[in-house]
Amino acid sequence: PDGEWIADTLPMTTDAVFDLASLSKSVGTTLAFMTLVERGQVRLTDNVSRYIPHYKGWESKPVRRGERIEREAITIKHLLTHTSGMPAAINVPKFLERYEKWGDPMKQNLRDSLITYLATEAERLSRPGEQMRYSCLNYITLQAIIESVTSQRMDRYAEREIFAPMQLKNTWYNHIDEPKPYADSTRIAPTEVLEDGTLLYGQVHDPTARIVNRGVSGNAGLFSTAEDLAVVASMLMNGGVVRLPEEGWKGKLGFTKRHRFYGERTVKTFFSVPESLAVHQRALGWNAEFDKGGCYGDLMTPHQVVSHTGFTGTSIAIDYAEGVAVILLTNRAHPKAKGSIAATRAAVANVVMGAM
Repeated sequence: PDGEWIADTLPMTTDAVFDLASLSKSVGTTLAFMTLVERGQVRLTDNVSRYIPHYKGWESKPVRRGERIEREAITIKHLLTHTSGMPAAINVPKFLERYEKWGDPMKQNLRDSLITYLATEAERLSRPGEQMRYSCLNYITLQAIIESVTSQRMDRYAEREIFAPMQLKNTWYNHIDEPKPYADSTRIAPTEVLEDGTLLYGQVHDPTARIVNRGVSGNAGLFSTAEDLAVVASMLMNGGVVRLPEEGWKGKLGFTKRHRFYGERTVKTFFSVPESLAVHQRALGWNAEFDKGGCYGDLMTPHQVVSHTGFTGTSIAIDYAEGVAVILLTNRAHPKAKGSIAATRAAVANVVMGAM
């Protein structure tokens, strides 16, 4: 029928680049925080207000006159585990409406406006640590902390400290107001076709990340390949160490060298569920819940798996007891964000674990 989109198919290749969506939280933002914690630049127990001026905590709403108001600060650990009490997201169209009187919102620094909004206006829906509410706003706040501490935009910090040293070949953020970081020949899986007919290709799908944060965001925005993610997963399963090709002729002949990116204790801490938040089963930057289904199927080691999924159809599950990672990259959002691969994720994990 006229106007109906019919998705084309192209052969899959091992170098295909995918919009990781919320995998960016684990592979981008969390890895950056691991370096900051390990270097003593931040602590997990630090209050967010230490790094973001005027960032308010939670306070109770008295029911009766004279009732004491309780207050509690939000910490970095609360953000990493989605237990801060912040809302899940912002309404992007309504957020943009606030700035139309000042001209074209796309020509304004909406990123700083968003951080000010999160610090001073966004609701605190529950006491920190009391509820687990999955929220992109937690990781956008973490991005602001990274940039405050390092005095660098997060994508540049991650490239310099993580992606380049790890020799990742096709892992990048695309700031849409700057030259694109990929060649025209790069095979990138498209995501959604927008209402105006625009096919998203090489630009992050998530609206807050794309429109407000211009492609570099703590909650989404990272692009990568299965090959690169396998390097990251290997490094984490090996306690922060990975073997990489040596430079020059030795590398061409297959010689490798051990590189340590994190201490073993750092990886173990981030893979662990904080004792005070055990009921929520969230590790630091990862989901550690096992008994309610997920992308790890039925055969991975109970309670020794961390995982994360992304809206566009991406997932990674790491069984660190067995030393196995199951990475699945799809573009389920193409062309109209109506695909579902929940059952596929579990089935693929079962096939992989059953084949061992």
